[in-house]
Amino acid sequence: MTSSEFDALQPRLYRLAPETIAIARAVLVEGESQSFVAERFNTTRQRVHGIVQRGEAAANNVPAGWG
Repeated sequence: MTSSEFDALQPRLYRLAPETIAIARAVLVEGESQSFVAERFNTTRQRVHGIVQRGEAAANNVPAGWG
């Protein structure tokens, strides 16, 4: 996903914390691995995976929780 595509998702990600959005951007836009991002943000790979899924769902107009 390009940076401009991610920026266009911002209205759909309004309820997410700034750190959560940064995590999603690191994986979806910058192409960093989920493991690396988890270590960088001192969180779990599972949390990063969930954040990425929410970002992808927002990009595909899927309501949250419909995985």
